[in-house]
Amino acid sequence: MRKRYLIANLSLVTLIIAVLGIPFAILTAQYEWSEMKNVGQLDRAYLIAPILRLSKSEMPQMPTIVRDFSSNHGAAVSVFDDSGHVVVKSGPDADRFSEETKWAARRAFDGENVIERGSLLPDPAKPLVIAQEWQLADGHHYAFVIGVPTAELRRTIEQRWTVLGLATVFALACTAAMVWALSVWALGPIRHAETAVRALVRGQDVERISVHQGPVELRTLNAHVNRLADTVHALIERQRFFLADASHQLRNPLVALSLRLENLAPHIDEAGQDSYRKTLVDIDRLRATLSEIMDISMVVSEEQKIIEIDLASVVEDRTSSWIVVAWERHIRIRKPNETGLVVLTRPGALEQALDVLLDNAIKFSPSHSEIVVTIDPGDIFVDIHVIDLGPGMTREDREKAQTRGWRPESTYGGSGLGLSIATMLVTSSGGQLDLLPGKDGVGLDARIRLVVPAQVVR
Repeated sequence: MRKRYLIANLSLVTLIIAVLGIPFAILTAQYEWSEMKNVGQLDRAYLIAPILRLSKSEMPQMPTIVRDFSSNHGAAVSVFDDSGHVVVKSGPDADRFSEETKWAARRAFDGENVIERGSLLPDPAKPLVIAQEWQLADGHHYAFVIGVPTAELRRTIEQRWTVLGLATVFALACTAAMVWALSVWALGPIRHAETAVRALVRGQDVERISVHQGPVELRTLNAHVNRLADTVHALIERQRFFLADASHQLRNPLVALSLRLENLAPHIDEAGQDSYRKTLVDIDRLRATLSEIMDISMVVSEEQKIIEIDLASVVEDRTSSWIVVAWERHIRIRKPNETGLVVLTRPGALEQALDVLLDNAIKFSPSHSEIVVTIDPGDIFVDIHVIDLGPGMTREDREKAQTRGWRPESTYGGSGLGLSIATMLVTSSGGQLDLLPGKDGVGLDARIRLVVPAQVVR
């Protein structure tokens, strides 16, 4: 916008300068020509006056008077008689201007008082020609032709035009500087408002815009944008907290309900088996939906700052929460023993990612198997492994599993969002989620790699 504003204003100023400057340049050249014409007319008077005072007997003095004039004024002078012959020729450029002087003499004998100006910017090879016919004391008519060199006139006009051109460039430069300063003052708040609105569209946090810069109207606009950003941020926070709280509050009752329904299996007669199985499928689907809602509530807050967390504490908390679910399926979860490890992640991201991996591990592990959760510390990264003994995945499936909507070809439900959301959470924390084959090709090793604080480059 600033460039377009600058180009539009400079174009307008350039047009105004052209409309005013070009006629002024023409008038300047015409003025210089007029001054030179006036000087030439005076020269003609200085030349003719003493010759007109000559008597018939003094006529032989005319060549001397012409030569003296030519020497004193630096002009080429030619005198033609009424038969067209040159009576006297004097001056350094007299021979070079011979064609112009002959043409001017013919027009003078035809009764024209000739002053030939030439082009607006004179050609040094063509003089300013001043010619007039007079009858002298000897009774003959003579054409007096003065050729004034125009080289000096051309230099003068060029100097005037150069000054005018420099003034134009200076005016454009001053205009550009003023327009740029005005655009910074007037359009800067608009750019800040645009940046803020773009951040709102992407769901990012918005820095408050200054309301003390730019025109009053834009200050008011920025104040409204700030209030809009605060309102949107508050709505997003309330939405995220509602999703997280609702899913957390509903998850445990759903787990308990699922266990109770499973305990009712021996008491369901054959007529109710079909409805019983459908009820269990619906309960599993609802629980998966709640898990995804929790993950989405974290993705909504993806722009939170990265913080340091106690890794061992988080892993202990999440594995303990899933031990009960695993035990009901006759699956054991072995927890790690490491303590005091600190990693960098967004708030809640590791917890949600571990929930997805543990849920999948329990879902695909066979009964009476073991899920091993380990922590592998390093100088740059810390790896958290969730290893199960399920059917595992092919390399092609492992590559596709982290894309949105992918689901394995099995009887398990789900929307295919779990791994993709977990990957998004870990990646947004500066880490990496990889799906690796299990030991001896059995099961799956889901690895979360996070950065330790000392390696963060700010």
